[in-house]
Amino acid sequence: MFFTVIIPTYNSANTLYYTLSSLFSSRFPQSKFEVIIVDYHSIDDTLSIARKFPVKIYSITKKGAAAARNLGIQKSRGSIICFTDSDCMVPEDWLSKILNFFNNHPFVDGVGGPLFPYYYQNSIQKFAAEVFVEGKVFYNKTIEVKPGIFTSGYLMTSNCAYRKDVFNSVNFDESFLTAYEDVELCWNLAEKGNHLIFNPDIKMFHIFPWTLKGLFKQWFKYGMGATKLDKKYFGKNPIDELKSIYYNFTILGYVWMKHFFSLLSPLSSNKTSKLLNCFKLSSYYLGTVYGLLR
Repeated sequence: MFFTVIIPTYNSANTLYYTLSSLFSSRFPQSKFEVIIVDYHSIDDTLSIARKFPVKIYSITKKGAAAARNLGIQKSRGSIICFTDSDCMVPEDWLSKILNFFNNHPFVDGVGGPLFPYYYQNSIQKFAAEVFVEGKVFYNKTIEVKPGIFTSGYLMTSNCAYRKDVFNSVNFDESFLTAYEDVELCWNLAEKGNHLIFNPDIKMFHIFPWTLKGLFKQWFKYGMGATKLDKKYFGKNPIDELKSIYYNFTILGYVWMKHFFSLLSPLSSNKTSKLLNCFKLSSYYLGTVYGLLR
């Protein structure tokens, strides 16, 4: 098998060097894989960093990681298409484990695994990592993805791989501009009868945002993406959509008020975490509202 690793970038200078260094330091023979960078108008040093490595670089004018990944698929030579992000640290056995899995499971069309924090630079990054991991369902056993069910696992584009032929009929939905295009893709493929497996042995490490601006952008994107996914899969009619919106906003409001009033209490401990939780939920709420209005 020949592998293609696709990495979308946009102003990724702070982390891309670590991603590519870890990828090209792997045990996997470099003659057996190619790396494609698809960049959306970066104005920092992203491209100059990418050129330090033996990668193929393409530019894209359409916004969103989904469009970038689709272009990468079109340009790819591999029979296995692997995806990760420009803020990930790639374990040295990542490609080897993916290869072994596909060799041992010839009828599986896609595989992915969990995402763990790489390190904590400050309290913001520690918080961002902890709430991400707490909110995900990372099983300690292999499980097949089922469409429309978060608890059956799904394949995140920070850590997944597909046989290229699955993209003959399905691509990433480019209307998902910020997040959850990976969930939509694997649910779409699962609905069509493709076999997708969540495998906890295929690990990836993520460099989480360490500034308030980065935290805001992350959760604003999650809010937008979740709204888009909700509309597509659970808003089959206006009544169902209104019920889903009401439920999400009620739960979100309750959790926000719980953290906020706890923060005001003179007996409250760990106020930094509670303040960051309010900030995170506000970011997600604004993203959700923006997603509903689009």
